[in-house]
Amino acid sequence: KDKLRDLGFSVGWHDNIKPGGRIISEEQCGEKLYKINFCGRFGLNYCVFHGKPKGVEVPEGIVIALHGSSSGPDYVMGLDGKEDYTRRYGAYWVEKGYEVYAPQVNWSSSTAFDLVNCNYSHLGDDLAKIDDLVRFIVEARKGSGGKAVPIVVAGISYSGKLAALAGIFLENIDSIITIASVGADWFDIHARNSQWANIKAKKY
Repeated sequence: KDKLRDLGFSVGWHDNIKPGGRIISEEQCGEKLYKINFCGRFGLNYCVFHGKPKGVEVPEGIVIALHGSSSGPDYVMGLDGKEDYTRRYGAYWVEKGYEVYAPQVNWSSSTAFDLVNCNYSHLGDDLAKIDDLVRFIVEARKGSGGKAVPIVVAGISYSGKLAALAGIFLENIDSIITIASVGADWFDIHARNSQWANIKAKKY
């Protein structure tokens, strides 16, 4: 447990700030595709695209599809019109019968919140976004009587790191997928060189 906590500090992540998330607004932007304005634990809004498979009452599972550093959640859901799998893989999972949520990550939203003084890196902020979203999805399905289905976090490039860390730190994650991501040695190198390696989490 101590090693897990230390790894969290090394990447700028902890869970001392109470998780929480809610939908602020939602608009339809395609057949079975919705754009959600979501608010997480820091009181900051970010965009989440939500794709639902056609004619499916119970999805095969839920995929949290994370975009890379040179794209966005709209690309992941195929809204740029390109057929490259790595740019529209979220839309691909919808076609296969999965419900997909594609949140905005990788510093995509300007953050007025003072992350550093709260012992969060931008990577930790992105993990918090995923955590808040997954918890919201789980509670919403419970509240509506929906059948429990596996939750997968998939990430490409930069977000491959996020997916791997989500599998380590976050609850309710059944599986992770990394696509064209960093090697395992990143964790060791980052932990040794990071400015976050020696900090202690504050109480909130």
